[in-house]
Amino acid sequence: MGRTRGVAALLAFLLPAAAAAVEVRYEGALLSHYVWRGITLTDGPVFQPSVTISHANGLALEIRGNVDLDDDNDAAGEISEVLLVLDWAQRVGKLEIGAGFVEFLFPNTPFPGTREVYLRFALDALVSPRLELHYDFDEIEGAYARLALAYERALSPTWRATLEASAGWADAEFAIGG
Repeated sequence: MGRTRGVAALLAFLLPAAAAAVEVRYEGALLSHYVWRGITLTDGPVFQPSVTISHANGLALEIRGNVDLDDDNDAAGEISEVLLVLDWAQRVGKLEIGAGFVEFLFPNTPFPGTREVYLRFALDALVSPRLELHYDFDEIEGAYARLALAYERALSPTWRATLEASAGWADAEFAIGG
């Protein structure tokens, strides 16, 4: 009985601290087109909801989807993509270093899912540069790199605006059609 009370007291002490270190964020983007790595996948409007559960230790799990809002791909109102992302990020001064794993699922499409790993480097500045290096080790077995510059401004405590320009590179295996 004493051991049970001790474990219960320890859990009562530790769980609030662990729960306080967890953040849940919901987002939704309404976009005029769906362009993925330079390839227009949907020429009409899409909605991309996501939920991210992150811990203060830098680990995060994100679930993101893509819903076609018109009949551009004969898929109005259907989920055409789901991403499951396991991410790790740490800050060293103004530099963020990250790595992760992505599971791509394509429900309501004829395409098979695939998996990739990535590294990310970003600098916190007025205009923030970010370099991402991706490697698909499943269906594509190819590499993709992206360099971006972003300017972000808070509009309110819950709304923000971001202006971003980026350039990407894909190896022959990754690029559709070679």
